[in-house]
Amino acid sequence: SWSPALFLDNTTTPNVVYTAGTTTNYILTVTTTAGCTGIDSTKIIVNPGQFAALSSDISMCPHDSAQLIASGAASYRWFPSLYLSDSLSATPWVKAISSVNYSVVATSAAGCLDTLSVNVTVWPNALISIPDSVTIYPGQSYQVNPATNCVAFAWFPPAGLNDATISDPVINPTSDTKYIVVGTTNNGCVAVDSISIVLSAESIVAVPNAFTPGGTVNGQFKIILEGEAKLNYFHIFDRWGNMVFDSKDVSLGWDGTYNGKPQPQDVYVYEIQAVSSAGTVVSKHGNITLLR
Repeated sequence: SWSPALFLDNTTTPNVVYTAGTTTNYILTVTTTAGCTGIDSTKIIVNPGQFAALSSDISMCPHDSAQLIASGAASYRWFPSLYLSDSLSATPWVKAISSVNYSVVATSAAGCLDTLSVNVTVWPNALISIPDSVTIYPGQSYQVNPATNCVAFAWFPPAGLNDATISDPVINPTSDTKYIVVGTTNNGCVAVDSISIVLSAESIVAVPNAFTPGGTVNGQFKIILEGEAKLNYFHIFDRWGNMVFDSKDVSLGWDGTYNGKPQPQDVYVYEIQAVSSAGTVVSKHGNITLLR
């Protein structure tokens, strides 16, 4: 006869199964067929099964570091060991680049095991991408158009910017300047990039070498102007020396007609003279191919 019956599968057989509950002192009374009795006892000590503690879930930006803190045990083993400074430490550092669910198996001094888990969530990396450098010409400014997932921005220096707290400020410096931008995501992740604005003292006057009248792209033969310039003349001649186009407006281009009639596919000659905002006279001449 076993007493008490707590946690036992039977109380009247010589061999019983005990399922661990709490520490209990059991008394066994045995009786022979002649009616003689004997008494013995045993104490089953149950060590705590849920003895360990673990820090709460962590959220972080890629490549940041955070410390996982376990306590209450004699030894620890972390699974997986990915991104951890020491998989056998109670307080390893994690430097994750992707989200991970970690489990720690804690072992007590009595050899009992307790398993706990913690989630480490890695937020998307902050991204911001702008050109390394941009050249602007007299009279021009430059509006930044970054590729980014950031929601807050801080530009330095603020001089020459229409707004130092937006993603796409208009830049118009008075001298060559390197601008640095710090972008921050909704989750607080940070990215840094920079752009150098180079000022050109002279405007650029250029022309293409061919055009296709009526085309949606390059449908007119026009001057390509970077900066400010005043046009003295813009002449185009056919192979017989006839002037088929004449303008002093830098915004106008030749549409490939003369006196309202389309001109044939051929090579034509152009002459251009312009004066930049700095007073420099720019003269150009060459051939242009009309394609149909």
